[in-house]
Amino acid sequence: GEPSEVCTLNCSSEELATFLLKRRFKDDAIATARFLLECTSSLPNAEALSEMIMGEAAVEDDEEEADQEESALQNLGPSVPLPVTQASDKAGAETAADAPQCSIEVSATQPRIKLELSYHPRGISFLTKRGEHIVVPSGAVQEVIVFPKPEDCRPKKSTGTVTWPGRMVLLCLENNIDESHPVQFRNKSLSQICYQLPSSTLPANQSPDVHEQPWLDALASSLDLTNKGALVQIRRVLPASAQCSASSSTHGYAFRSDHNAAFSHTTGGMPFVKCYQGVNDGALYPLKEGLLFFKPPKFVPRSALHSIACGRGAGGSRYVDMVLSLKDATEEGKEGDNLEFSNIDRNELRVLNHYIHDVLVKAMEKDLHQGENEKTTSSTESDGSNNENEVGKRRKRSRR
Repeated sequence: GEPSEVCTLNCSSEELATFLLKRRFKDDAIATARFLLECTSSLPNAEALSEMIMGEAAVEDDEEEADQEESALQNLGPSVPLPVTQASDKAGAETAADAPQCSIEVSATQPRIKLELSYHPRGISFLTKRGEHIVVPSGAVQEVIVFPKPEDCRPKKSTGTVTWPGRMVLLCLENNIDESHPVQFRNKSLSQICYQLPSSTLPANQSPDVHEQPWLDALASSLDLTNKGALVQIRRVLPASAQCSASSSTHGYAFRSDHNAAFSHTTGGMPFVKCYQGVNDGALYPLKEGLLFFKPPKFVPRSALHSIACGRGAGGSRYVDMVLSLKDATEEGKEGDNLEFSNIDRNELRVLNHYIHDVLVKAMEKDLHQGENEKTTSSTESDGSNNENEVGKRRKRSRR
């Protein structure tokens, strides 16, 4: 029923608001709110009072956010020490410390900031110089792509030591696993985090990929990627003398751009092709798991593809385009938006078509068959009793 009369001298704010809503404004919430705001603005020093109230609310929000951040950090468990041999070799001057490291400094491009990366039993965390944390639990990471920047794929000629910039690490986040606690930074949900590993100075015959491996092993352990197969590595193109370890070889499919001496001696045999994505001039890395563009980083997993084609363009043009037709996120089996990579040199058409038809499409077909088999198995298990009844009916019919 409607609220009884209220005493304005001792009623609560809730009682007064409810009374106005029901008795004066007949359930018109907007009119009620407008009236109350007008009352507030008519007070002496209204602006100063409003700033004071909003400031108190902001402090409460900050405290609540800090509590949630601390709780999320504690859920990851204590930080895991790194091997002492993995102290970063900045400009070749830094050596391993006596005590094991608990974090490494990385340069992030998304968000663009310097961060301290720590590994934990159930995830990883990043710390800014201002004391802000980015907490990434293991369940929030869908895929990890490790790749060299295009300019860092091939070493400069040297007979002594070589300083290698670290490879980039792209964390593709899957926030819908826990929508109530998404991975956030400064109150904004993140869909991905991209950072660069520390540089290393090594003899020319040593592989920097091998040098970085302990960091990646720790990452795979913290994010529980070992059994998921969700860590994809794109390795540098090294001379034979530097590939001295079996672990330095690329596992699985490794794309290589067209290697034609008449075409190019700088981009031939690379794990990428130069192209544009919109107005961004970058590089496209074809992978069995999907396609990666840099920069800015954008990964399209093959599970998101409806179809893919390469070769469009005028016959006399130097360039071709690759067009990705993406699946509709709202309706299964329906085609969604297109994503286009343009200005790819026509000489790359042969290797790209080989990649599309012999690697990517075959992997997509395998995924499709596997998904159908899983649906069939699930349907069989859920309808087991119905199937048994149907089998019994067929047996009776056969006896007749």
